[in-house]
Amino acid sequence: MDIFFAGTITTSDTLKWIAMYVADNPKVQAKIHKELDGLGNDVGKLRHCRNKMNYCEAVQREVLRMRPAAPAGLRHQTIRDTKLGGYDIPKGTLVYANIWAIHHDPKNWESPEVFKPERFLNKDGSLKEVDHKIWLPFASGKRKCVGEAIAKANLMTIMALFFRRFKVSFPPGVQPDFEPVMYEIACSPKPQKLIVQKRK
Repeated sequence: MDIFFAGTITTSDTLKWIAMYVADNPKVQAKIHKELDGLGNDVGKLRHCRNKMNYCEAVQREVLRMRPAAPAGLRHQTIRDTKLGGYDIPKGTLVYANIWAIHHDPKNWESPEVFKPERFLNKDGSLKEVDHKIWLPFASGKRKCVGEAIAKANLMTIMALFFRRFKVSFPPGVQPDFEPVMYEIACSPKPQKLIVQKRK
């Protein structure tokens, strides 16, 4: 069950969100295509060209910020009476990290409801250092997601191979629904209709 939920549903949901946000932002899609086209035949050797896909990485980070696979971290239990932010938390209390709130807090992010991959890039196109106090789609600390590295690699590989060959859009007149279906360990998109076209 851990492998199924943590490794399969989260990845497939994130890929769906990526497709939706890219379909809704043609300029973002054009930049993805330009970056991938610039790799030539190297796109099949993603291990060797990840550092050349800064824009794709920024898109992935922004999707994971806006629609984290798990809106709340897994529950933990306090081992002693403690204080946090002025609140008394008794021993034995179940606590959750509210990842959704952190990722959508205007104190942390300018215009947090706007899809803007550029927020993760420097002016020269290089990737910014991620602040793991405010960007934590895989949670944080000793017990963060053990599959973070493989999840990010899988997302990037599938994303790159897909967008190298295809473009996506919403059908004419269709208004996409970005309101997620929320569960404790899932942030799933509602069923949507997308047009997938092979690139020329």
